[in-house]
Amino acid sequence: MNQVAIVIPVTVGNSVIAENMIDWIFQLNFRKQIGHAVICHDELVHPERRERIKLACELAFISFDEIVVPSRGTLEKPASENFTRNNLFLGAAEHCQKSLRVPWLWLEPGSCPTNPLWFVKICNAYYSQVRRYSGTHLKPSADGPIFLHPVSVYHMGAFNDVSKVVSESMDEFFEAVSGQILHPKSTKWRLVQPLKILEETDCDKVWDEAQIVFGDDAGILVENLRSKGVHFPKPLNLDSDRNQEGSQIQPVKIDRRTKEGRALAKAQHAN
Repeated sequence: MNQVAIVIPVTVGNSVIAENMIDWIFQLNFRKQIGHAVICHDELVHPERRERIKLACELAFISFDEIVVPSRGTLEKPASENFTRNNLFLGAAEHCQKSLRVPWLWLEPGSCPTNPLWFVKICNAYYSQVRRYSGTHLKPSADGPIFLHPVSVYHMGAFNDVSKVVSESMDEFFEAVSGQILHPKSTKWRLVQPLKILEETDCDKVWDEAQIVFGDDAGILVENLRSKGVHFPKPLNLDSDRNQEGSQIQPVKIDRRTKEGRALAKAQHAN
């Protein structure tokens, strides 16, 4: 089986969005559990919020771990969201390398899976290539370096790679790692689309091949997909199925009074 863990970073600022995303994953998979998740909490996330996310995970995932990463800030003077994200990324990479020993998908809150097969397609795409990382490539400026988008699949030994890069500022840690280490060892794909969903019309910009759209903080794309019923199994047309079944088993009427009918009856009896 092509196993990939799902790592979800939870901060004080994104905990509500994280809970909503996990609930959507559960609904999108026809209310069935999938895979193994790692919930990576910043130390400052309130215990009540952690408990709510835990309850959502019990529904959405077959199994999950919870880890708490020591915060670099305080409630009075919290670290920036970017700083905290990068700190959680390091904590998750170390946990996955030491405890899971499988590749992992970094799924930031605000990500919106687009169809019931999203996770299967992500896993299969990763295992069908040979590089350590797979994700969307970004080039913010024409003369700048190419980066690997954070919502990507990472090798089980990623911590050894990323810990080689020392950044003066944790705010810039991932960008430094992505450009220097991760991008050169990655396979480019379009399964994750960075797209700020700010209004309903933005939903029309989603790539056909996108399995995850990152940038749906307000849940606009989720509601758009709900309205299309993508989270419901396709209903069976019982009348149509019954008619088709009847047509397959309905016996052929043979008129033995005719020459053709007697010949057909004789042929059936011979078979």
